Amino acid sequence: MSRQLLEKVIGDISPENLVRFFRAKSTDFAQTDEKLSSYNDEKFNSFQQLGAINFAQMQNLVVVNAMSMANLTQRSGKKAQYDKAKRILKDSGNFDAGIFIYSDNEGNFRFSLVYGEAVGTKRSFSNFKRFTYFVSKEFTNKTFLQRIGDGSFSSIGKIKDAFSVEKVTKEFYLSYRKLFDNLLGELSQNHTFLNEASKNDIDTENFAKKLLGQIVFLYFVQKKGWLGVPAGGKWDEGDKNFISNLFKDAVSKNKNFFNDYLEKLFYNALNNPRRDTTDPSFSKDFNCRIPFLNGGLFEAEYNWEETNIILDNQIFKDIFEVFDRYNFMVEEESPDDKEIAVDPEMLGKVFENLLKENLRKGKGTYYTPSGNRLLHVSRIIDKLSSFKSFEHHSRKHKRLYFLFRVRRKFFKTRI
Repeated sequence: MSRQLLEKVIGDISPENLVRFFRAKSTDFAQTDEKLSSYNDEKFNSFQQLGAINFAQMQNLVVVNAMSMANLTQRSGKKAQYDKAKRILKDSGNFDAGIFIYSDNEGNFRFSLVYGEAVGTKRSFSNFKRFTYFVSKEFTNKTFLQRIGDGSFSSIGKIKDAFSVEKVTKEFYLSYRKLFDNLLGELSQNHTFLNEASKNDIDTENFAKKLLGQIVFLYFVQKKGWLGVPAGGKWDEGDKNFISNLFKDAVSKNKNFFNDYLEKLFYNALNNPRRDTTDPSFSKDFNCRIPFLNGGLFEAEYNWEETNIILDNQIFKDIFEVFDRYNFMVEEESPDDKEIAVDPEMLGKVFENLLKENLRKGKGTYYTPSGNRLLHVSRIIDKLSSFKSFEHHSRKHKRLYFLFRVRRKFFKTRI
């Protein structure tokens, strides 16, 4: 029931829908509808205490709603919103934690849990933590729906669990590991692939690892709006679901996604510096602008134009169904202010855990600790946070090209 109500909140972020959701989540929710006009300013207004939950453990949680005067993004206004939430908790003195919802006129909203750290038996109003879901109609919001819609609100501890970054990290790792195992299994039984792999000296394990790495990396790039940019458009105007939509196009035309689409995207678009068009970034294959990323990640290790590798489309359907559950972000964060999303740090942990499994199993690896290659990809992605556009940034552009030279040794680490 509460999950369906949360879906309605995503469709229409109104105070009425929020109240209905919180009533369904907790029988202890008491509606108040108290205006908090003293917190309104030029950035945020319509502050309203929708209600509170008084738990049996003598802990109290307030629910506050507010409007952002500017359109929200994952990056915009985060500090100002955090400061407002902390101030409301400090001023009230009655609440151990609060859920703060900031929305804009486009229906985007930030759904945050903010609480003060306990010092002994007392609340601390000097050390706060915030955990946030950024919700948009552009996203699938599946993690938000699952964790918040299906999670328990029976105590502050249970609510913290619904906002747990660690739980999402573990879930993503297990899902990623399963995808790798399934992909490796499919490839190992695909006689057409094995024949081509034998002729082109392709290692099946490395191929699977690199393919998954390429796809997950592009989930970060598409989040920046850099894929599928219309001709003449700016770099942040691309399709933020480009990869999934490309797959749907392949299926609708009865095409093989890997052979007819992905290889061209990887090796004739993302790794092609000179295209025979007025705009060097314009790809005739995909009728849109696609950045040249350079480096080992999208460097072909076989003659892809002469090799006929046919992979079942179901493989990619399964991959996208998993990745589409998650929100991918590239912004840097503080340990005390975390977005519930797959970020570079989480990706680094996923790769690190995979390596730890390698070591326990005694499998061979080309990894050298001094190179710290496990975190290399995530650090590259991290650099995207400060790089807003390819236009008019020649030094940054060159530096980004250098950073995208992902070490091939990283993708040859044995899983």
